[in-house]
Amino acid sequence: MSVPSFGPPMGAAASVARALSSAALTALALLASGCLLLSQPDHETPPQTAPYLIASAASPSQLQVVYIHKEDVFLDFGAAVLSEDNSVDVEIALYLDYGTRNSAGRPYWDREYPFEAIEAGTMAEGQRPFVRRWFLGSSSVTAGCHTLTMVASHAFDVDVCPADPKDMSSLTWQLIKCDPDDPSCPTSCPELACAASKCPSCADFNPGGEAQ
Repeated sequence: MSVPSFGPPMGAAASVARALSSAALTALALLASGCLLLSQPDHETPPQTAPYLIASAASPSQLQVVYIHKEDVFLDFGAAVLSEDNSVDVEIALYLDYGTRNSAGRPYWDREYPFEAIEAGTMAEGQRPFVRRWFLGSSSVTAGCHTLTMVASHAFDVDVCPADPKDMSSLTWQLIKCDPDDPSCPTSCPELACAASKCPSCADFNPGGEAQ
């Protein structure tokens, strides 16, 4: 009576044993030399996000009116940004009276740009605070009510509008140029005339001043 076989033939078993022995010796040699190679897990790069300006970090507070005195040379405006940048720095632009077309048709009266860029970061780093200085002599600020709008984006075009309208966020402050001790100086300002409909913006601006 033949006995059923429950394993490889002896020759094959010897070959397997030799292969295992060789693999074990190779592993030991790698361990001894400190060269053991382990497979690395795949890490996907997070997608870039639009830079988000944190309103609660705005300085001065957006809830207060910022008065411009005739002796003022500059004003500082700060905030914090939260974004996944994929090694692309965040740029900042300041607009005087954003939503009002200037003589060139751009959707702001004046602008201050460029500033020192905010170094690229990640969402995991959390909020990154910054301050930028606006020199008043660079803009024609007339007496009365104005707004100052800060925009963050990864790139701006030749018209100083975000290159990608979806890659931006903004904060706006109310400005009044006058002496707050003067009885004729307003304490608040009306909304822009276009606020009830749709004010001009970089999102619908075409070079040459035509809105889409």
